[in-house]
Amino acid sequence: MKPNPPSTDAAWTWRLNTRVARASCPCSRGHWRDASATPRPSPPAPCGFTLVELLVVITIIGILIALLLPAVQAAREAARRVQCSNHLKQISLACLNHEEIHGFLPTGGWPVLFAGEPTRGFDRRQPGGWLYNILPYMEQVALHDLGADGDRQKMCVCVSTPLATFHCPSRRPAIVYPFPSASTFCPYYNLPTPQPTVLGRTDYTGAGGSIVEIGG
Repeated sequence: MKPNPPSTDAAWTWRLNTRVARASCPCSRGHWRDASATPRPSPPAPCGFTLVELLVVITIIGILIALLLPAVQAAREAARRVQCSNHLKQISLACLNHEEIHGFLPTGGWPVLFAGEPTRGFDRRQPGGWLYNILPYMEQVALHDLGADGDRQKMCVCVSTPLATFHCPSRRPAIVYPFPSASTFCPYYNLPTPQPTVLGRTDYTGAGGSIVEIGG
């Protein structure tokens, strides 16, 4: 039961005490609050990305990659072009060194399917082609002289050894490639059996001069 306020001058004191009591009471649920009380801070908002923001970021990254990818490919192709030019320079210098020492440019060798033989020199007696003849002038003397000791099986190793200088980096890597089967391609005439199953290839060719027939 609520007490009656006194009728004397102490009424103001009673009213003030009543308001302070109600403001400090935990059951007042905010109906009576002290003016000097500090308000409670609001809880922090949850952090994170929405689905739309994530899709926008992925789209921007995809656009940047699409813009940078052609530039990266162009830079790689420019590097391969420089490497290819360096290969041609090394081959040209080897041909000039051959001409300076022997007095003529490398011969084209005998018809196709004749491997180079290290004991036949560098003139028309050499069945190997011009790439075989310039090997000593490209720091490949050991590869050129395989089989010089009479072991002709080592000549198969020479035929099956790829050289990076003979390959264009933009076309294919310097690896061995399968030798065509005997049903579609004849074996080497001057190599012993077993014949090699893989060969080293080249992407460069030379302009041939006059053709000399064997025995002519």
